[in-house]
Amino acid sequence: MTRMKTKEILLKEAGYRYNFDRMAYVNQREKKVFAEETVEDQTPEWLAERIAEPNVTGDWQFYEEPSVAVRRAFVAELENGRSAHR
Repeated sequence: MTRMKTKEILLKEAGYRYNFDRMAYVNQREKKVFAEETVEDQTPEWLAERIAEPNVTGDWQFYEEPSVAVRRAFVAELENGRSAHR
């Protein structure tokens, strides 16, 4: 199994869905977003550790922080429930 396939399985099992418009993996329940580029660049072990980290902020947590404008637009989509089901 390839490293990327392993990472995709980790994300899927943890409840993440891929958003094609934003090229990111999103978990609505945990309010976490992993950019595709970050997932590709990091190890499966790193990814598993970040998935397991609790999000105690109450805000959306981004791994590979987007610009303020991109983040604001993405959060608006997520809050309206449009983005996670694509």
